[in-house]
Amino acid sequence: KCVEIASAESGGGINNTVLHTTKIPEAKLSALLRTRLDRMLRWVTETDTERQMLRVFHAASTGDDSRFRTE
Repeated sequence: KCVEIASAESGGGINNTVLHTTKIPEAKLSALLRTRLDRMLRWVTETDTERQMLRVFHAASTGDDSRFRTE
């Protein structure tokens, strides 16, 4: 179940993701992230789109994602 954290097909939303994420060692989380980024990057083929995604990831990782929020 932990391998499927944050996947649309597993359901459960944010609470499910947080619950499972806290139980996974950082090395495993890193491996999962690399796998998912690799999968995502196969679909992102334009440089502008790749830059956009990297800006969003960077902003989210630094906590500076307020300009991307829709609420």
